Amino acid sequence: MPATFGGGRREAFRIVGIYLLAGGAWILLSDEVLWRFFPAERWGSLSLFKGLAYVAATGVLLTYLLLRSFTSLQRSQEATEDSRRRFQLFMDNLPVAAFLKDQDGRYHYLNPYFRERFDAGGEGPPRNTRAIFEPALAERFAEDDRRVIETMHVQESEIASEGANGTEHWLVRRFPVPTGDGNETLIGGFAVDISEHYRLEEQLRQAGKMEALGRVAGGIAHDFNNMLTVVNGYASLLSRELGDTPAGRKAHEIQLVGEKAAHLTRQLLAFSRKQEHHPERLELNRAIREMENVIRPLLPETVEVVLALDPALPSIQADHTQIQQILLNLAVNARDALPGGGMISIETRKISRNGDRRVQLTVRDNGIGMDASIRERIFEPFFTTKDPGKGIGLGLATVYGAVRQNGGHIKVESEPGRGASFTITFPASD
Repeated sequence: MPATFGGGRREAFRIVGIYLLAGGAWILLSDEVLWRFFPAERWGSLSLFKGLAYVAATGVLLTYLLLRSFTSLQRSQEATEDSRRRFQLFMDNLPVAAFLKDQDGRYHYLNPYFRERFDAGGEGPPRNTRAIFEPALAERFAEDDRRVIETMHVQESEIASEGANGTEHWLVRRFPVPTGDGNETLIGGFAVDISEHYRLEEQLRQAGKMEALGRVAGGIAHDFNNMLTVVNGYASLLSRELGDTPAGRKAHEIQLVGEKAAHLTRQLLAFSRKQEHHPERLELNRAIREMENVIRPLLPETVEVVLALDPALPSIQADHTQIQQILLNLAVNARDALPGGGMISIETRKISRNGDRRVQLTVRDNGIGMDASIRERIFEPFFTTKDPGKGIGLGLATVYGAVRQNGGHIKVESEPGRGASFTITFPASD
């Protein structure tokens, strides 16, 4: 029963009780006054006056009581409406998906966040579970609902659904909601988006995997580099001693191949952060302008390079050669993603949060982009999407290692057909 109806009925009983008590008291007192103070022959005329006075007095009393009751009822209704309005504002701005439904899966209520995130329609009547979710997910929801009704306890589960930004992960808690009339128990619940938690876990796993790969690659590359130093040294000596003879030319070829292998080991050492590191105070904008003259000849005429450099960019503490290596590899990677031409943008800007000053470098292209399966592996050594013989998959692995060795962090954002954006953040130099 609504609270206002119950309160109104109690108020009506109170008014009737006061009215009857006042009327009874008037009759008894007025008869006592007539009997004691007036002769019997005047009782008739005085009774008429008494009746009129009774009607007037009780009318005034009844009007007062009714006005007071209506005022109280109006205040109660205003308080109820204000409470309802505040609760509605709370539900409308709740950053979780809240719902109320019956045991047949028909929703009685969906808050705006639920409607928006699960594409459940606008302000119309809520729909059935199967009309919103795919069959397998709807069936799982039905099973979870049955478990809530059977146990009459809170049930918690995690689900994965496809959203606008790919796979979304949700933590769902359901609980029984008795209606009070004993006929039916509804099911209430809310769903919290925990996709960011999953992404952070995946980043942690990826970082651990890259760290393990780096240790293995670094150990192999270090030993291999020591052996190559001997091979290249002897090849150089043979080449000089034999001169321009068939044997001398073969020794020179051995030297060239050895130098390529040495370059490969340097890339592996950069990935594993075991490469020689010589940090210095560096102006990133100047390094980018210097590399622009190196990068442009490597690009076809159909690819445009655009620089957007923050003129107030702080200096960073980094190895100049490794910064050049980062810029070159990212530019070449962007070029390969633009087979039909396009644009490569190199941007810098300063970031300051709570006194923490950082420098951000972004290299983006409007090329073919990549899906999630490729994004997760692009920094792995020897992973490549190029045809055999066109790449060994160390370019971005080298970038990753060089960034980490210089105290930075790198992240990539990309979707198929929407290009790619590599964002690197370095601590600003004090």
